[in-house]
Amino acid sequence: MTNLITPPANAPRSGTEQELQQIWHWLQESGLAEQYSLEQEAWHTGYWICVFDDYCTGSPGYCGKLAYMIWDGMPDACTVFVWKDGRIHEYASHADCGNSLSNDLAIAARLKNESITQLLKLARTFKSACSERIGVLEVERKAAFADTEDINDQIDHWETLRRRCTETIEQNSPPLPME
Repeated sequence: MTNLITPPANAPRSGTEQELQQIWHWLQESGLAEQYSLEQEAWHTGYWICVFDDYCTGSPGYCGKLAYMIWDGMPDACTVFVWKDGRIHEYASHADCGNSLSNDLAIAARLKNESITQLLKLARTFKSACSERIGVLEVERKAAFADTEDINDQIDHWETLRRRCTETIEQNSPPLPME
């Protein structure tokens, strides 16, 4: 029987010093410790971490130890870790923190270990593709000899995507050196 005095068998617990050390090493290896200026002595005081010793999915999936780390700043920013062969591995991360394209690019850079420079190239390429698609739609609109609502809606959509790419490029590009 479970009550306020007896926790359930599957209740989470705080991470041990060894588990916190493994998460710290992951933060260093992923570049996040440097990105967020974390210091080894006190990094975990800004995070909420719990460990489930015997987590098991209801169907084929994962059984074993699992850690859930909620990041400082937003409750929707979290990382799930699992252990394989005694080593911690990132299983999943989530960080909505808004729906802007720049946040999406930043998350993608961290998760796929791509540099911001590579992602900016992708944003520029996509911006160019948006411009080309807008040009094609404008030709179609002229050929139809009328402003069809469907074509106008498509142009608005592609212009919005192009604008978001431009904003992302501006927000993530390094500042130009002063001359």
